[in-house]
Amino acid sequence: MEQIKPANNPEMVSLLGTLFGALIIFSVIVTGVYKYSRLKISFGRKDVLHLFIAYLVAYILISYIVTGLFAGIFLLNHHLYVLNLMVILWLMSKQFTPFFPDPVSEMNVNKWLIYLAGVIVIIILLALISVNSHGPMPGSHERFPL
Repeated sequence: MEQIKPANNPEMVSLLGTLFGALIIFSVIVTGVYKYSRLKISFGRKDVLHLFIAYLVAYILISYIVTGLFAGIFLLNHHLYVLNLMVILWLMSKQFTPFFPDPVSEMNVNKWLIYLAGVIVIIILLALISVNSHGPMPGSHERFPL
């Protein structure tokens, strides 16, 4: 309720959010039960993909609702959830085998060590930028107040 107080009718916004959240959760449950009852013996890659997408879309929609979708509040991190979903769907559409016949003979250790060092350097640079991008924040040392 604190997030949606600026709205004209916060009680209605809260009720709509609750109803739509319940509808989303119910639809995911129905989807899962339908998939399971139809394919009791084996789940294929496609079935797992459908359930994964259903749960991820439900998570994204509920995160929008909880933060105030019906009050007109849109936070940037939720748009990034949608972008992540699009990237995941694009990557999952690629057909490739996740396993190699002989992974040890096909692994180039030097190449992977260079990749690892590059990732560590990027993380260090991002941490330095993050630490130095703002001054001290009052009360930041009190993470869990009593």
